[in-house]
Amino acid sequence: MSQLPNEPSVVDLSLFTNPQRSIQAMRNCGVITKDEDQAALLVVKRINHGAFADYSAGGMSDELKKAIAGVQAEFRQKLQTMPYQQLVEGGHVNKLLDDYLDLLVKGSEKKLYHLDNEALTGREENDPKRFNELRAAEESKRKKYSDEKSYYAGNPEIVKDAARRFESLVKHQGYLPVGKILAMSGACGVEGEAAADLVQDVLGVVAARSVKSMLAKFVDDASLQRYEADPKANEVRIKALAETIAGMTSPLHSLRDFDKESPELDRINALKTLLSAQMHYAIMQERSPAQCIAVEREARHHAKECTDVVMSLAYDYMGIGPAVSDRRVQAIRANLKAEMERDGIRLIPGEEAKLRAAILARKSAEDLLQTAHGDQQQVGRINALAAAADVQVTTMPLKKIPHIIGEDLLDVLKEKLAQRNVVVPDAETLAGFLKTELKRRAETPATPTLAA
Repeated sequence: MSQLPNEPSVVDLSLFTNPQRSIQAMRNCGVITKDEDQAALLVVKRINHGAFADYSAGGMSDELKKAIAGVQAEFRQKLQTMPYQQLVEGGHVNKLLDDYLDLLVKGSEKKLYHLDNEALTGREENDPKRFNELRAAEESKRKKYSDEKSYYAGNPEIVKDAARRFESLVKHQGYLPVGKILAMSGACGVEGEAAADLVQDVLGVVAARSVKSMLAKFVDDASLQRYEADPKANEVRIKALAETIAGMTSPLHSLRDFDKESPELDRINALKTLLSAQMHYAIMQERSPAQCIAVEREARHHAKECTDVVMSLAYDYMGIGPAVSDRRVQAIRANLKAEMERDGIRLIPGEEAKLRAAILARKSAEDLLQTAHGDQQQVGRINALAAAADVQVTTMPLKKIPHIIGEDLLDVLKEKLAQRNVVVPDAETLAGFLKTELKRRAETPATPTLAA
């Protein structure tokens, strides 16, 4: 394929080490061929997600959820009943963005008010570093939404121009993942099935490399061995390692309903998401330094296996489909293989990689079920992610099995004490048992699973 107009010569995603939003990554590697298309598609994404994203299960207050639902309902009605030109030129799309971003700003402000003025709960109550991280992240979101709101309000024609250019995307009745927005836009230089395949190929590489970046946060074997030899002396380093990995991963409550695009891309994204949540909880448990090292060794091994699998899946995915002969796909695929060889990542044949993905996804999902604490919405999301990775959740349902995270002692006690044949003579006896168990935890190097 000949070089497309305005196509950058760099098509190596490994050069972009910082997290990149998908539309930016697509421009970086030449899938989107023009800067103005990137800018307009970012507006279109915000319009579509402002009108159709589901906030019912998010961390917002019920009041803000209701307000966003009202803004969405008003715009959807106009979209269905009003001539499109009138919708755009009359500023109704601008109003959607202004109202929507205003509510996102208020959501962040409400969370900041809680952190600054109300009773703290969870880890931020006793962990100043965690408090600062939460507050900095929320302040960053507030500033982002506020700046975006001000920019669009001050430049209304930017919103209108994007809506005029991509009418079919704005008029689409339903939420569109970024990949589908890109594929349907025509901004890739090809159209139809070839565009969809090209976009999904590259999003697969983006997702696979984020798993590799997660693995890179672990120290090497030599450092782990040194920490393990004298965990008490290396306590600060061990805690720093845990904080680094926790900051690179996502807690369970950040999981959202899975955006389905293609089986191949979904498989990579599902395994990545399950691994991220599993690593977060595995690393953040209260343990002695010796126990932390045992868990981190196990977690690093699991993350390495997942990295080999997702990078292999991304490589295999680019070798099939309508975009296989696209020059950009061929260049990115060649670069990916060279990167794997350089970094010691095993290239696994496609069918074997799919089987390994299902095995690893089940392991992560069953580990995570323990942290859902019976929340059926979260259990449903864990099952949906596992199913997207080809885990046979119907014929062989997931079970709560501790792998890396370990068992919650209080959950174990609750289950034991619920049995009719368990007798606790008095509170003093139970308190003594808890003290003994906590002392054992602190003094005994343990495997990642803490037995009842």
